[in-house]
Amino acid sequence: REASQRCLPRTQRPQAYRHVLFNRMEYCDSGLQIRDIMLAIFVMIMDGYGETLKIRPFLIGRWQSLSPAREWKGYTPEWDVLRLLARMVAFSALRMVAQVACTMWAVWRTLRRRYPIANYNYVVKALILSSFGRGFLSLMLVWHYDSPSLFGRVIDLFVFSSNIVALRVWMDCSGLQATMLVSLGWAARL
Repeated sequence: REASQRCLPRTQRPQAYRHVLFNRMEYCDSGLQIRDIMLAIFVMIMDGYGETLKIRPFLIGRWQSLSPAREWKGYTPEWDVLRLLARMVAFSALRMVAQVACTMWAVWRTLRRRYPIANYNYVVKALILSSFGRGFLSLMLVWHYDSPSLFGRVIDLFVFSSNIVALRVWMDCSGLQATMLVSLGWAARL
């Protein structure tokens, strides 16, 4: 085994992504399946919620009352809170589209000579699937954390490393090359 594989957590091993991408998903020449779209929507909602965690300390008024999870029993958020969350989800959707488009462009530039015909929809599938770590943000709905923005950054790092492993599996390339391609896509998120 490679030393880099031994350091990765069990969920980060390339065999897991290879198995899900190539053995568990139905093959399709182009486009995404409904399951992929539903996962992408979930990832965007969780990313939007994560963005609200980052800006919450700077907001005043009603949004502050949403922060302690222990006070949520019987709580219905006001419309301005829901509108802000909807804006953040829309912003997250734009960021995800920019990330995927930039990563796909970089992958196409890298692979166009080696593989003139490739199913680039699997780049999108790999990026969506490897963003499953955004679901851990739902823990913020249940438990109170002293530093929610730090928790969000840790999840960002987890998703970033998962994106690298998934892209490395799909492209069958080195870790450095996958890191550079994913970094380019993440730069588009900013």
